Amino acid sequence: MPARPPRRGSLRARVELCLAAFAPAFGLMVWRAWGQPMAWLFGAMAGFGVLVLAVLLYAAKSGNPEPYTFGDISDSSSDILGHIGSYIAAAVIDPSASASGAGLAAVVFSLIFLVHVSVGLVHVNPLFYVLGYRVYSGTSVSNFTYYLVARTDVADWKGPQELVPIHDSILIERRKR
Repeated sequence: MPARPPRRGSLRARVELCLAAFAPAFGLMVWRAWGQPMAWLFGAMAGFGVLVLAVLLYAAKSGNPEPYTFGDISDSSSDILGHIGSYIAAAVIDPSASASGAGLAAVVFSLIFLVHVSVGLVHVNPLFYVLGYRVYSGTSVSNFTYYLVARTDVADWKGPQELVPIHDSILIERRKR
């Protein structure tokens, strides 16, 4: 049976992961909109995104790992470019310049957010890379495809790996205590 791409996960999971992935962009927008009402909206989204990321990392540290054995594993780093584009948008758009600038910022980020959630690109989070993780796509020997978030080099993986299931299709390498 041919391998399939990883499942996108539930809508709730994709929205949470998107908030976590875009927390730095929302933080930049807080800085750009400082003193404006829009700063509170972007601040709430950035704060919730950081909270989601903290919960994911805590789950990786304290969750119950399960053994998974993989055949094919490929690097998903190229998917990160969509997030980088949103960070550039945050640097270019000035929501404090005018009401139309604030509206433009809201529309642009809404569209970027909607596209990332609907396509499922939220699984590749740039903050994972900052924290020393990499994101891969791996097909298990039972022919299920997952997103793998790992600190170690997956090229060295032999046999079953102890991974913590986070969402429907995301496995994260257990952090050493």
